[in-house]
Amino acid sequence: MCQSPWALLFDVDQHPREKGIKYILHHFEQLQPDTMYSFRVSNYFDANDNQALEVHPNTLLVPVTNFKEFGMYDEDFAGNYGYEDLYLPVMWEMRGGKRIVLGKDIYFDDVGYKTSSLTRNIEVNKPIAHTKILNGSPKPKNFLRFDWARVNHRD
Repeated sequence: MCQSPWALLFDVDQHPREKGIKYILHHFEQLQPDTMYSFRVSNYFDANDNQALEVHPNTLLVPVTNFKEFGMYDEDFAGNYGYEDLYLPVMWEMRGGKRIVLGKDIYFDDVGYKTSSLTRNIEVNKPIAHTKILNGSPKPKNFLRFDWARVNHRD
């Protein structure tokens, strides 16, 4: 439902720094519509292997038109942990999109809200991702496979 030409996506435990938001706004006119932008994140550790990572895979600035056209997040991964945020950039590049880390500084902080009740078993989603890549990363069908309704809010 996004009406903006760009969407800034990040997990609840990724807090944007004021400096980062200012950087995005200052460089907004130079953003390329075929590019997915990532950001450097402080204090981020991969939950599967506890390795420090410089860039969070799910902290992204994306052009909405291409994001929707390319398939967005694929709900074939829903209900199981992992690979949906790793598959999205692969799908993006397979459709001709570019990926760039925006800026040189850290613009997000990982505050460590690791969901304790979440099963982090990747055995379901990893084979789904591999199969999709081998099949050319087809655009997902039947997006929004859950019950939903549009709500109009009035002031």
